[in-house]
Amino acid sequence: MAMLVSADTLRGRRRENQDHVLAGNLLLSGGLSLHAAAPPEEPVLLAVSDGIGGGVFPGEASRTALEAFQAAFWCAEGTSSPLFPRLLQAAQAANQSVWQLCGSNGGCTLACAAIMPDGSFATLGLGDSSIWLLTAGGLRRLFTPQNEAELKKEQGHRPVHGDKCALLAFCGMNPNPARLPFRITSCGRLHPGEGLLLHSDGLTLTPSALRRGMQTKTSAKVLCRKALLRGSRDNISAVYALMDKT
Repeated sequence: MAMLVSADTLRGRRRENQDHVLAGNLLLSGGLSLHAAAPPEEPVLLAVSDGIGGGVFPGEASRTALEAFQAAFWCAEGTSSPLFPRLLQAAQAANQSVWQLCGSNGGCTLACAAIMPDGSFATLGLGDSSIWLLTAGGLRRLFTPQNEAELKKEQGHRPVHGDKCALLAFCGMNPNPARLPFRITSCGRLHPGEGLLLHSDGLTLTPSALRRGMQTKTSAKVLCRKALLRGSRDNISAVYALMDKT
């Protein structure tokens, strides 16, 4: 079975693009897009990182996070070890690199996944980017953004304007990995016709709109451009892996 990967990142209506996307071994930024079949014999890495506006070096922070994440994943001890420990180790390396860059004055979000050739996968998140799983039964959110708005919803309160921008966790917030609320979102297996979508908070589409857009080989590009047309004012980034039915 082939793994089809698409990725896209747009500046949107911002002056610069502070997002970066990792699709396989390719790091994308600045309005680039990709769709290709992933190599069948090795894990596929997916990640989205969104630099924190108002912090120092937001664009460089997101790039640094994904470069460190990618390098650490492939250097993790025992490449045949379970996916999640390798994913967590790589995310911790990303956090350390961003801390060294920004100190306590900036950071970025991190949503990441690793998929094995047999479809088994693990995902992890930190910040307010999102992770979704598409199956025959529908669309399921694997990672809920860690911001004030979602916390208030969980507590039964109504969010107010600005709560979505109030991050409760992000990459680079603390040099001690034990004090970071990495959220282990899922470990499972993709079957033919199923896919994983990771995106930044600029992709402001409803779940039904996401599902409709997750049906093609260029889904990431379709979704990002749809969000732009519908008025998203932020950078817009997504990466999507689909287990091909053929």
